Amino acid sequence: MGVLDESPGIQIFVPILIKFGGDRYARVRVPVTGRKCEFDLPLLPIEPEKIVFNDLDSILCEVEEVDWE
Repeated sequence: MGVLDESPGIQIFVPILIKFGGDRYARVRVPVTGRKCEFDLPLLPIEPEKIVFNDLDSILCEVEEVDWE
């Protein structure tokens, strides 16, 4: 993920949509502190069908989708 500002100490929270199928979903926010960031999702009750990073387009960034199966 690319973030516009690389200033030291800058931290933004990016929304993530976790889809479980049907009308079941969860939303979480993860902290991002630089141009590239890795994070762990919380323990989920069931395996998600899809995970959408920045689904609300609320953060100006580039998202690289990777097949995690």
